[in-house]
Amino acid sequence: MTNANGVDAARFPIEGWRKEVANGDTQLGYTEWAAALTEQTLTQGLALETDLLTDVRWSDMWTYMVKHPLATEAVVAKETNTPLYIVKHAFARIGTPREVFEREAEASTRDRQVGGSHYKDMAVQPWAAMEAWMTPEELRGYHKGVIIAYLAREGDKGGNDDIAKAGHHLDHLNQLIKEGKA
Repeated sequence: MTNANGVDAARFPIEGWRKEVANGDTQLGYTEWAAALTEQTLTQGLALETDLLTDVRWSDMWTYMVKHPLATEAVVAKETNTPLYIVKHAFARIGTPREVFEREAEASTRDRQVGGSHYKDMAVQPWAAMEAWMTPEELRGYHKGVIIAYLAREGDKGGNDDIAKAGHHLDHLNQLIKEGKA
């Protein structure tokens, strides 16, 4: 249970902190003391408590993060009733929700294909050849043209698949722009 200081009171009982203060083992405030112990546990590579890895909090936390990709550590901790040190550990290990989804979106444009696998299965994918042979302006124009073509024919030929293909090209164009290649 998280106390008023945002510290997991079960993991870091205030009595333990008071004892260390009385013994002269720490001059830190309670919250800083708990944070330091958490950091020490993480940096030394010691196994965290079993509930940290198996508790339903991970599921609750991840579900909330999927629905709220811009959420901060503090908001995720509060809304999922998860100790802040666990949320901080998750963010440090896997990134913020937005970073995770951006990495997935970026990685997937080259790794997926809409409507089959005929390009993906080739030794050299056409997109890779285009990126090597075309100027950034040519590559940008190519993707813009293909997006327009798929959207223009959607009602007459490919339907939802054409919309998905146009979206795939748009995602890939955005990835190329971020990489400075278009």
